[in-house]
Amino acid sequence: MIKTLYKIKTSTNQIFLAISIIVLYFFSGCNESPKGIKITVQGLKDENIILGYYFNNMMKPKDTIKLDKNGEGFIFTVEKLNEGIYFLYMPNRTHSDFLVSKDQNFSIKTSLNTPLISQEISGSKETKLYSDFLKYKSEKQKEIEILSLKLNNSDENSAEHKNIINEIELLNNKIIAKADSIIQSNQGTLLAEILLLSKKVDMKNYNYFDHEKDTIKLNSYREHYFDNIDFNDERLLYTPYFKQVLDIYFREIIKDNFRKLIKDSNELIDRSSTPEVIKYLIKYFFNLASTSHFSGNDNFLTEIAEKYYFSGEAIWVTPVFMEKLRNKIAQLKYSLIGEKAPDLLMESFNGQYYRLSEEKSDLTILIFWDPNCGHCKTGIPQIKKHIWEKYKDRGVNIFAVYTRPEKKPWIDFIEKHDLYEWINVYDPLYKTNFGEFYNIHSTPTIYILDKNNTIIYKMTGKDFDFNKLLNFTEKYLNSER
Repeated sequence: MIKTLYKIKTSTNQIFLAISIIVLYFFSGCNESPKGIKITVQGLKDENIILGYYFNNMMKPKDTIKLDKNGEGFIFTVEKLNEGIYFLYMPNRTHSDFLVSKDQNFSIKTSLNTPLISQEISGSKETKLYSDFLKYKSEKQKEIEILSLKLNNSDENSAEHKNIINEIELLNNKIIAKADSIIQSNQGTLLAEILLLSKKVDMKNYNYFDHEKDTIKLNSYREHYFDNIDFNDERLLYTPYFKQVLDIYFREIIKDNFRKLIKDSNELIDRSSTPEVIKYLIKYFFNLASTSHFSGNDNFLTEIAEKYYFSGEAIWVTPVFMEKLRNKIAQLKYSLIGEKAPDLLMESFNGQYYRLSEEKSDLTILIFWDPNCGHCKTGIPQIKKHIWEKYKDRGVNIFAVYTRPEKKPWIDFIEKHDLYEWINVYDPLYKTNFGEFYNIHSTPTIYILDKNNTIIYKMTGKDFDFNKLLNFTEKYLNSER
């Protein structure tokens, strides 16, 4: 805990430390200033402000600083702060960020209402340069906000619209150029490392390139995205940028590509030999895999669980957590992409039996559905009209599993939407355990199987997106295999 000059301490150890600091100060020579960070806030006196730091892109409080009648307070750094980005949080809910590097003997002057713009740093070159950069960036972003409002009110086909876009891009480029200049002049410093991260976040603020059309540039951007980032530098975790940089890449640039997610996440963890960074990355990717919803996400989660949790590397988790995770992965492994689809022998509404493994179509769409679910009511007719009727002559088959035991609603829906050409089956006594084998928690849950009955695509009910289903089907049928 940081010891502040004006904060009252009740612990005997804390009082002893405070007295020791004062004694050391006087005996080391009264002309020498105490080591630490002096805080001055204009417009505020006899009040508490919060000192905090960033971690995982969240603001975390560390201590309170009691300001005197002149608006001054002090942070003793006898016990050094972790290097990174910190903030001062004011009673009026404004805040200002500042950098803390090895030099932790400097002063910050700011004001209550405009803590960032009015911030003045003296005594630390890195801290001052970072503060100046934030002020410059803030000014340019205000200009961008004004232009963005004009852009929204302009005609998309007008010359004015194009000019505004160019102006916004110019301002973004100025922010990036400013960061580049500081990085170039301060190689090897924490400031340079942090601005490298900040730069990647700023580049995301505008249309850097057309992802759909410019595939060459996109591939190059992917390949070099993590260049010059030191994954052995634990200090980068204590910034508002580290998680943002990961999110941009893994949640946006390569989203939905589970094979690349697996490959790149493993490579990134392997780049670090710093325990805290490795721990952070493992937890980040586990959270990403646990909260994302795309075809192949279960493969990603299984990879992270088996490689880092079941191997014993994730020593921070509890036995209860581990047992739950093992049970979850054991259930998922039946229906991962790349695995053979578990066989099903089920009865149709007219008493005939059909076995999934005997279907030898080029493409089998396996649907688990319920006529009472909202997505099923809209999705099933879409699948019939835009996939089945269009591609049934190209080797597409539908194996539709009704998930409920009541027969009448099922038959009524089949009749209403004329689904008689599909293989419509059910298992009213749940003898096949289809819910466990195919991890059915909501409907419609959809699997696509190739001619060998290998799972090549999956979609869960709550994330049902007909367009994604259609796009995959069309892309697969038109690909060379």
